[in-house]
Amino acid sequence: LKPFGAVDLRTSITYRNAVAIVAALNQTMTDNPLYAEQATTSAAEGAVWRLPLLRDERISLPPSNDFSLRDPLTQPPFELEDLRREKEGEQVGLALHQARQQFSQSGQALSWSNMMILVRSRTHLAAIERGLRSVGIPFVTSRAGGLLDTLEAGDLIALLRWLTMPADDLALARVLKSPIGACTDGELIALAADDRYPHWWHRLQQRVIEQTASAAAIRLHDLLLRWLTYSSYLPVHDLLDRVIHEGEVLQRYAVASPAETRAQVLGNLEAFVALSLALDAGRYPSIGRFLEHLRRHQRGSERDAPDEADIDAATDAVRILTIHAAKGLEAEVVVLMGANHSDGGADKAGVLCDWPQDAPAPVHFSVFGKKAERGAARDKWFAQEEAFRQQENWNLLYVAATRARQLLIISGAHTGKDGDEGVKSGSWYERLLSVASFEPAPAPPSPSGINSQFALSLFQPTTFPVPTAVVEPDNQATLEGKRLHALMERLTQSGAWPIVMPSAQHAARWLGCTVPEAGVVCEQAARILASADLQRFYDPSNYSIAHNELELVHSGEWMRIDRLVVFEDALWVLDYKRNLLEQQQHTYWQQLARYRAACLALFPGKPVHTALITVDGQLHRPQPSESV
Repeated sequence: LKPFGAVDLRTSITYRNAVAIVAALNQTMTDNPLYAEQATTSAAEGAVWRLPLLRDERISLPPSNDFSLRDPLTQPPFELEDLRREKEGEQVGLALHQARQQFSQSGQALSWSNMMILVRSRTHLAAIERGLRSVGIPFVTSRAGGLLDTLEAGDLIALLRWLTMPADDLALARVLKSPIGACTDGELIALAADDRYPHWWHRLQQRVIEQTASAAAIRLHDLLLRWLTYSSYLPVHDLLDRVIHEGEVLQRYAVASPAETRAQVLGNLEAFVALSLALDAGRYPSIGRFLEHLRRHQRGSERDAPDEADIDAATDAVRILTIHAAKGLEAEVVVLMGANHSDGGADKAGVLCDWPQDAPAPVHFSVFGKKAERGAARDKWFAQEEAFRQQENWNLLYVAATRARQLLIISGAHTGKDGDEGVKSGSWYERLLSVASFEPAPAPPSPSGINSQFALSLFQPTTFPVPTAVVEPDNQATLEGKRLHALMERLTQSGAWPIVMPSAQHAARWLGCTVPEAGVVCEQAARILASADLQRFYDPSNYSIAHNELELVHSGEWMRIDRLVVFEDALWVLDYKRNLLEQQQHTYWQQLARYRAACLALFPGKPVHTALITVDGQLHRPQPSESV
């Protein structure tokens, strides 16, 4: 902007960084053509710690002559694994424990939230987190584009996948093992060993019927049955909302998560539910289309993938961020990890473009591949690109170092090459070799309170009293009645009108009976739904809301209402019967009177009417002498 009369003002004074940090920058940045020596107004002396490089450590294989089969359920595989990054995380954790004691803020020990760990990339983030966790460092991580790769999001994806295909045993196993199901390994092994049925869902149902399933498995079985029903007509967001509420998902993940990741896990669950509404503006509400869009995002670039939840600023934990994400932020203590491998690496393929700012068109435009195949004609532009890359590298180092107010910690991993110091040429660690080396204490202070026990009470619904009467075995009449109830519930649950009757073949698959038996109840349901007197109880344009198979407990008695229909001016309690014999009427009217009393307690001041519906499409109301 100088040609247009702008004045170029530069400042070489910082108000944030301690004296020691500015001194280290002045020594390190001498080769940076854009850097000018700086001063600081901070009164804090501060410090810069350069931690030793950690050498390559590997897990050794067992002796070759010791051949034995490994039990994969109890023994981890023997693999050659580079533990440098994990050990670097451990060493940084020890340094943070020491910094927390040596540096203070307003006369008090530093809180974990006043510390920040910066990485150039997230390539080795999982190993670094394991190292920090091993020495009791509470942390939260913000991974851009990483929401779908988290365990909690994967659990919900597995649940949705199973709801679309109950024969997916692997998806069901993950749901069973997750905090949603909270089943033990023994429960999963028992399901895997049960070969009476081909799929785990059938095995789980049979174990529940035989009363050999655990309490956790029974609870999840009942929830899955309910969610399967919801999945047939609810959009994904509404379905997930029911799952989160009825399955107490947030509470269960909060209890199962360690303190340092609890806020992140809960935030990711909420972000996944929000994603179901935000993805493509909610235009694809079905589970299948939603899962397909998630797969497309997972296969795409990281830039297009949905982000994890934002870090909770109120959480007392160390923040782990990329350097780009940390621009504009600051902390009392900042750790620059991976400083010995700070080179982002040159592009192996791309576009080479030289377009001056005021030129109407580029001066040069070409594509490039391997370095050996580029030729010498474009060396000038490649040198220009390399200069830009080097300057960006300087800029990132400056941004990272100037986030610290009191203490800057430099950390790195050994290059793994024997016979040298392990310092990589041109790395940030090499540029900061003028800083004195610092060896952290070998053991952290007692981490009491860091991982304190966390408990969150879960909602425990009232246990329905078990009927004491002897249950008579089903005969043909009672089985037919149960099939009619099940068919009417399925046909009326979506609130659609008019209701399309299924074929006997479809109904037989729904009800688990023969086609002739299904044909009988289909005819009965058709007569009920075709009755002009009963249409108002099934056409949603006539009522406010309706419930099928509503379970209530009133005055210590458990009861199940076949259908409850709420109108603006009254409630109707309906009960299905195959027929109405004179000797049975008094018993039926007493049953409806108890249902009415329970509904009056739930809806005080609103009129409650009761009636029986028989398979001939007739509505039967109690006589005035039988009414309550």
